[in-house]
Amino acid sequence: MPKVVVVTAAETPVNVEIATRVFGSVVRAHLIRHYLQHPGPQAHAAQALGVTRRAASVNTKLLHDAGVLVEEPSPADARLLIYRVDEQRVAELHAALKDFVTDPA
Repeated sequence: MPKVVVVTAAETPVNVEIATRVFGSVVRAHLIRHYLQHPGPQAHAAQALGVTRRAASVNTKLLHDAGVLVEEPSPADARLLIYRVDEQRVAELHAALKDFVTDPA
């Protein structure tokens, strides 16, 4: 199994690059699934998934930056952020990756 693969022969569409980051981690896949079923704070996700708060924080930030997660202040405590999944963005990234890997060009 190769350690690192670097593609330099062709341009990669931006959404494909983002999709590989978003879907290329088991932790991020579990976070998406968790937030889809249980919108809430990072601490709850970390506890539910059995990962460190740091791991939840770093991966939640990446998902938020990619537009997969939307953050909103908690109605109960404005200092607490609630994360929920933008299902349309997930579908968009999934489609971009699927189209890219199945395109015979």
